[in-house]
Amino acid sequence: MRRLAAALAVLLPALLVLGAPPAGAQALEPDPAPGEGLSAAVARVPLTSPELTRAEDALRSMQARQREADERLAEVVPELASLRQEVEALAGVVERRESQIDKAAEALDRARTAVKQIAVEWFVTGFGALEGLDPALTAADRERLSHQYVLSQAAAGAALADQQHLEAHVADLRAERDALAERLDSRESRAEDLEAERVRLTRTLEEAARRLPELESDVQLAQMGARVVGSDLSAIALDAYWRAEVALAFLDPDCGITWSVLAGIGRIESGHGTYRGNEVAPDGQVTPGIYGPPLDGSTGRFAILGDSDGGALDKLTHTDRAVGPMQFIPSTWRMFATDGTGDGTADPQNLFDAAVTAAVYLCRKGPGLTDVTRLHAAVLTYNQDLEYVRRVLQGAEGYRADIDLAR
Repeated sequence: MRRLAAALAVLLPALLVLGAPPAGAQALEPDPAPGEGLSAAVARVPLTSPELTRAEDALRSMQARQREADERLAEVVPELASLRQEVEALAGVVERRESQIDKAAEALDRARTAVKQIAVEWFVTGFGALEGLDPALTAADRERLSHQYVLSQAAAGAALADQQHLEAHVADLRAERDALAERLDSRESRAEDLEAERVRLTRTLEEAARRLPELESDVQLAQMGARVVGSDLSAIALDAYWRAEVALAFLDPDCGITWSVLAGIGRIESGHGTYRGNEVAPDGQVTPGIYGPPLDGSTGRFAILGDSDGGALDKLTHTDRAVGPMQFIPSTWRMFATDGTGDGTADPQNLFDAAVTAAVYLCRKGPGLTDVTRLHAAVLTYNQDLEYVRRVLQGAEGYRADIDLAR
């Protein structure tokens, strides 16, 4: 068993980082290190706390904003691209209409000049007043003038018709140009609106990319401070017990110790690290620290044990007493102490360290702790009290029935 504890001291830090599964199990995504987040299996358990509710709501809200922005951006980008193509095409058509209008207007000006010239000619030649011609003119003169009048009238009609045609053509071109320009303005305005929306959506996605890791971290932190729904277990305590089971299943697969048995012991020994107002930090550290009564015979209830650690662990120099959330005697702790956090130190006041050390201690009575008789014998070595064993196993059964943990 000392060899197992030594092996754990070397391998457990790597196991904690890699999230290695039990022998024969499929590899899973790595779990966060203790104190940095819950094991994936524990994080899936229903947890509750006001802080967790707020953190999850904030995360869901940002995720919803990101999803909506993504979906809307997928609509805006192609529509904006199509609009820009339409705007470019319309602008080209409007430009061509402007050129056509300029040319038609020039032709119209020439037609109007021609009409004016004919009008002047009529005025000068008197074609407008043949009835007032000199009565002395001969018939031949009158016939010549009449023929010229007819020709001039035809030229005037043609010039006037050309002018009217060009006026109508210019008017049509201008009307078409105005309609196209109005449509161009509308499309440009829509494109400006879409571009503004694209910028806003892009900024939303940039904000989400920046904020989501922070919000996910907030959820992880809140999870570590939450409680298991319908249980007296904190998430951190459950995580410590669960990691201890996983570690022993990997390093001593024949042992069979379960998290629920460790939880049954932790509840009786210290209320999962909360005895006398103690608190368990996300890294498993129990503060201000849990200490049992001095084992000096003063109460008559406990055996007398002389000091074995000079007060290093139990802060007493005249006798020993149990320490930490799993209540180890200093001499026992020194024999089985195991680092459950990977920080290089085994601390009995740390729930991760204490839980895996308790698992190592119990596994010395293995293998086969899945068998009730063997498990009963192992727990009895933890505390020589049959009622204690009954309560531990009863509590373990309740935890196992109420909390579904799966690798």
